[in-house]
Amino acid sequence: MNSRSYIAGAITILALLWLAGPVHAQRYSFHNLSVDNGLIQSQAMSLTQDKTGNLWIGTLGGLSRYDGKTFTNYNIRNGLISNMVYALATDSRGNVWIGSRKGLLKFNGNSFEQYDMQRQVEHPINTTQRINIVNDTIWWRAAGDVYYVAGGKIKYMVTPGAEGRITAMLAEPGALWIAKEDIIYHFYNNKWDTLSFAAKPGGNALVATCFYKDKNNTVWVGTNAGLYSIAGKNAMPYNVNGYALNFFSVRAITADKAGALWLATNSGVIKLADNTLLNYNKHNGLSDNLFRDVLCDAEGNIWLASDGQGVFRFSGTLFTGLDETMGLPSAQIMAIASNNRDSLFLGTYEAGLFVYKDGIISPLPFPLTPAPSINSLCYTHDQKLWIATKDNGLFQYRRGIFKQYIYPQRKFPSNSIYRLYEDPDKRLWMGFTDGALFLDHDTFKTVDVKKNQVISFLSIGADSILMTTEKNGMLLYSGGSVTEFRTKTIADSSSVNCFVLKDHELWMGSGDN
Repeated sequence: MNSRSYIAGAITILALLWLAGPVHAQRYSFHNLSVDNGLIQSQAMSLTQDKTGNLWIGTLGGLSRYDGKTFTNYNIRNGLISNMVYALATDSRGNVWIGSRKGLLKFNGNSFEQYDMQRQVEHPINTTQRINIVNDTIWWRAAGDVYYVAGGKIKYMVTPGAEGRITAMLAEPGALWIAKEDIIYHFYNNKWDTLSFAAKPGGNALVATCFYKDKNNTVWVGTNAGLYSIAGKNAMPYNVNGYALNFFSVRAITADKAGALWLATNSGVIKLADNTLLNYNKHNGLSDNLFRDVLCDAEGNIWLASDGQGVFRFSGTLFTGLDETMGLPSAQIMAIASNNRDSLFLGTYEAGLFVYKDGIISPLPFPLTPAPSINSLCYTHDQKLWIATKDNGLFQYRRGIFKQYIYPQRKFPSNSIYRLYEDPDKRLWMGFTDGALFLDHDTFKTVDVKKNQVISFLSIGADSILMTTEKNGMLLYSGGSVTEFRTKTIADSSSVNCFVLKDHELWMGSGDN
């Protein structure tokens, strides 16, 4: 590649990264299922969903069925003719069709049936397979040719051009699309039409790798040099705001419920929606691995088959990660509070206090060096930020000024405060490692919790505060006195760490049950 084309390519990539928006700090919720969860092998090659909702995953170590909770695995010990599963599809009867290293199989849920090719295959049955099922006709691309199942036998499909050169296939009712590297053929009305790529990037030869037809009947072509769409007799390069998407290899294509395209690539996955490109990789929650297949399931989840990390599921959730790339020097965030307007306060274990406002993280320097470990934060009704620390007591922060409250100047049980909570009566509650108190109209009042470590507080009614302790269950403060709180359930013998009221229900989270 000469210097001019290299610079042009770099400018294109930078422009597309700019078009993707400021995603450097965003995190997306991808749920990974790997061998640790029961997947038979980590190199996932293909995906399909059956009519009952099970996800089937073909890997280089066998076949897995995922029912939403557990995996059921199959390999040569229980019927597969090869553990290398390259292609999958399911028919209307619920059968799973399997393209493997040694041929085509049908699995009816109980047994595997093999279909022999009945012809000498000069080219290996390699990883680039695809199965399409149209009106219960099984179309199989393997060894560079196309086959279909009729009368219980595999038939060879005669196609234009040299044998063993097919690199992509799409079967649809009454029609068939194939590509032989950079030539596209369309079989319709019992005749073949030839299509060509309108523009080809310089460098390596163009090779079509996959087809996909969307709900608008647009036929998309993935290649080793980007994305194309069929228009008349040509495959036209797809552009985002004038920039051709020709700098990545497309392995598979699908569309989500909203019509956005998802492209499996050699490094991560790309989403195209509303003329906007989004690249999912390890920097925003996915992986930089090669992805070989993508699937939109019946519920709208996107499943991604990775070569080495199992499968990933994407349900659409976006996170914004505040980390070292944004100037936060600590990964140990112990507490978060909001002023309910424009700022978040972040308390860390070893780096002090920070504020997040207008997309920027700034430190709030403590009057102590080094800054204390922060256990809890509470922003109260009077616009004060209260800071509970380990070994350094209580701090109040307001309008740039810190004020410290410590033992023995105050009648605190100790200087290690575990939790802060403001109740509906505007009292600030403090749970210590060895006691509790509350601040009411600038007066600290002790609560007799028998030197227990108080973990959390919750208001459950007028002047009624529920507390959880480290060792002695839940306590109820009401009318100035403290009593044990019993539910006559397993919660009474559990280590309750947190709770919340949902309407009239008390939900408790425990550390052991």
